[in-house]
Amino acid sequence: MSDDCSSDLILRKRYRTAAAQTVPIAIQRFANDQQSASGELVDISVTGARILSDTPLQFGEKLILHLESKPIGLSVSIGCHVQWIRGGSSEDKSTVGCLFEYHLENQILEEYVEEGLLERRQADRYNISLPASMKFEGIADKKSEVDVYNIGSGGFCFHSPTARRIGSRVRMTLDAADGEVEGRIMWQFADDGDFLVGCQWANRKGVAIARQLMQSKVNKPKCSRLRVGDHLVGALVIAVIAFSLGVLVMTVKSSLTKQSTASVSALSAME
Repeated sequence: MSDDCSSDLILRKRYRTAAAQTVPIAIQRFANDQQSASGELVDISVTGARILSDTPLQFGEKLILHLESKPIGLSVSIGCHVQWIRGGSSEDKSTVGCLFEYHLENQILEEYVEEGLLERRQADRYNISLPASMKFEGIADKKSEVDVYNIGSGGFCFHSPTARRIGSRVRMTLDAADGEVEGRIMWQFADDGDFLVGCQWANRKGVAIARQLMQSKVNKPKCSRLRVGDHLVGALVIAVIAFSLGVLVMTVKSSLTKQSTASVSALSAME
């Protein structure tokens, strides 16, 4: 791959906030009559970021974004301007697209990935709770029972009671799928006393199983709602069928009785 192609891929690559994580952002505004604001990071690349803010921002407004991550010693501040604004997940929040004035170093984002605040995952995941057995690289012939947290075409997440080695391989057997699949641990972070571990599929088999599970979830039969009238119609149909069957049985029985009587009369005449 040429250097130009590699640079283009880096520019277009976006990092999402990791599952169950929040990356707070302090928003510094340049206008004297505008107060500072706050928000949360949705995703980021070396050229821009998408944030969620509860403060109304203006199209084209210049800002300085401060990514707050003091507990792990990482801090990033960068100038940008508002490129677009859309309604957010609630009435008091908006999703804001910001274009950086200068490109970030990709290594900075990779450091956030290593700390478990961001992830490289691009494909969507489906939240799903599935029991699974897992073998970890470096632990010979020992299986651990885990709970798969979510799954997608790009990989999966699972809960672990202990920390796992980043970059190591895992072999997973799902109760809901046949065979064993492989993945590679890409990130992890503490989650209420245990660890949430993110993995990338190591081969196409994992992708196929993920799509199968996601498809079965999408196509899961839905319970239909029956109105009172529907129940009455159903009962009426059943009653009509039952009555028809009763008439049919009585007709057949009567016919057999007549045939039996005729046969007896014929035998008596012959005698």
